[in-house]
Amino acid sequence: MKKGEIYGFKDYRTRGLTTNSYFYIRGILDGDIICHRCIITKESEILINKSDLVDIERHGDDIEKIDIEEIVKEENYFKVNASVLFKGNLDGTIRNILSDNKMIIEIENEDTCDYEDVYVDIDDVSIVYPEFTFNDRRKFTPIN
Repeated sequence: MKKGEIYGFKDYRTRGLTTNSYFYIRGILDGDIICHRCIITKESEILINKSDLVDIERHGDDIEKIDIEEIVKEENYFKVNASVLFKGNLDGTIRNILSDNKMIIEIENEDTCDYEDVYVDIDDVSIVYPEFTFNDRRKFTPIN
């Protein structure tokens, strides 16, 4: 493992995850790997939570090096039931991916506290959140 590499689980579905969880190697200090959970935006920007260190070595052979270009390909990036951020800084959950470059996203109506489905262009989605990152999404910042 080297600084700047990104890792993910080989088969996240067997762990019961909706989306893969990604790990960014920030460096190695005295033989210890400094690793953070990361988010990869649709524009291939890497966001990390610097306050959350992950012991990636405990996952052993269950992880593999990931190529960013493979992550952001549409067939790999969008997953039904994944949490997303889209145009206007709105967030919701993907409920269906349609064949006409659109998807149905379930959002919460703040006025009624009900959920409603909205049609969104795939190009308007900026982030599909990896598992375990959505609740802490505000802590993730671009790498300096």
